[in-house]
Amino acid sequence: MTLEEMLFKLAQFKIKLALDDDKNIKVVGNKEKLTKQLVIDIKTLKFELVKWLEDDSQKKIPTIKKYDRAGSEVSTSFAQQRLWFIDNLNEGSPEYNMPVAFKVKGNLNLELVTRVFDTIIERHEVLRTTYQEHNGQVVQFIRNYADVNFQLELVDLTHLTSETLSAQVKQQVEADIFRPFDLASDLMVRARYVKTGPEAGVMIFNMHHIASDGWSMQVLTKEFFVLYEVFSQGQQSPLPALEIQYADYAQWQRKYLAGEELESQLAY
Repeated sequence: MTLEEMLFKLAQFKIKLALDDDKNIKVVGNKEKLTKQLVIDIKTLKFELVKWLEDDSQKKIPTIKKYDRAGSEVSTSFAQQRLWFIDNLNEGSPEYNMPVAFKVKGNLNLELVTRVFDTIIERHEVLRTTYQEHNGQVVQFIRNYADVNFQLELVDLTHLTSETLSAQVKQQVEADIFRPFDLASDLMVRARYVKTGPEAGVMIFNMHHIASDGWSMQVLTKEFFVLYEVFSQGQQSPLPALEIQYADYAQWQRKYLAGEELESQLAY
C-alpha cells in the first residue's frame, strides 16, 4: 500500500491521525472504523505517515473530493492500471483473486444473502466497475446499480455421502478460487454457497485485487455480517453513505501526482 492509498482509506472513513509529543501516531477520530489490517498498514507506513504529519507541505495536498461522474469514462489509479496491464498480459489470471471461505452453521437465508450483496455492491462503486482499453489507455466504467444483476452461486452437495463430501467441497472451493475475473465485464465480487447439509455449508467470497486489498476484504466481510443481521430482523441498513469512492481517489491521485509532484515522488 502506498501513502496515497492510505490517505484515501483514512479520508473515506473519516479516520484522523495525529502525532503525540513523542512523535508516535495516534488516532484522534473514528477509532471504531479501524480494522486489524488497517492497524498493520499504519504500522508498516509509520515512517511515511510521521513524515507526512510533520511536513508543512501536507497543507498543500488537495483534499480528496467527489468528482463529476457525468462522463462515461473515468481514469484509473496507477495501481489499477498496473493490475489491468498484468491481467491483460496474462490473458486473464487468478493470480490477483482475493478469496475468503468460512463454514456456516444454521439456517442460512439465501434471499437475504443476495440482498446483502446487492446492498454492498450499490454502496461500493468499485465492485461494479469494469476496465477497458480506450485510445491506448485503460479506463474504468462505473455501471449504474440498476444495471447490475448479482447472482449468488448455489452448489447443493447434500446428496453426497460423508466419504465423498469433503473432497467435493474442496473441489468447489478451489474451482472458485482459481476462476479468473473478466475485468471487462464481470462484477469485481462474487459469492458461492456450497450447501453440505440441511443447516450447514461453506460460503466463499472472492474479489479481484483491482477492487480490493486485505483491508477492503475485512470491510466487506464486516459489512456482510452487519447487514445480514439487521435484514434478518426486518431493519434497514445502518451503514452511512460513502462520501467518496475509489474512483474519486483515482482522479485525485492523477491530479495530485502530476508534473513536479510526480517527479518529486519518483525521486523519493
